[in-house]
Amino acid sequence: IEIQSAPPGGNLSCTLSANPNPVNVNNSVNLSAIASNGSGGYSYLFTYDSLHSDSSYTPSSSRSYTYLTAGTENPSVSVKDSNGSTASCSTSLVVNNNGNPSSGTATVPVQFIICSQNDPRQVCIDTIPYSCSISSSQTNVLTGQKVRLSVGCTKPAYCNITDSLGNVLLNNTLVTANNSVSTSSYPLMEKTNTFILGCVNGSGGGGSDPTLDPGNVTVKVGFIPVIREIIPR
Repeated sequence: IEIQSAPPGGNLSCTLSANPNPVNVNNSVNLSAIASNGSGGYSYLFTYDSLHSDSSYTPSSSRSYTYLTAGTENPSVSVKDSNGSTASCSTSLVVNNNGNPSSGTATVPVQFIICSQNDPRQVCIDTIPYSCSISSSQTNVLTGQKVRLSVGCTKPAYCNITDSLGNVLLNNTLVTANNSVSTSSYPLMEKTNTFILGCVNGSGGGGSDPTLDPGNVTVKVGFIPVIREIIPR
């Protein structure tokens, strides 16, 4: 006659939990097993999916694992006690595709901002293209007349104006947005006078980058012909 006695605490059993659940792809999940009854001295062997599992039993009752594809997984654990008895348990785990559903609808808040001309709000200023321009009070003058040159920029800039002879009319002068800077009246010496504008971004002070595309303006000088009346004798 063979007599078998049950373990002192009853038959070996276990539970398995996953945290977090659901979990996102490429994020780790903690699998935690709790063994009860049996003879104690528990060891654990985890199976994560149909292709991956522990190679042997270890005393640690938890594992951290990362799933690479979305879906529903059923990780399980096998528990062994000191007498060699085993028990198995599993849990259902949902693995999401980075937290985004593969289909469906979602509400995304959208804010529309309407910018008026010369709107001082930074969000509006950032949308304005960076440019500077030069103009002359006149583009065709007579000998001896003078012109006044003006510079305007859409955003703050430091500007220079030189003429075709290399004379500097404006030197590293700050031009603020939507406000023009004018030179003193300038006498014209050549038949064709070209004034060259060069500006740099004024956000960081003189000489800062990026350099803006230079501009120029040309002023032509004419003359009043002298008519002499010839009176025959």
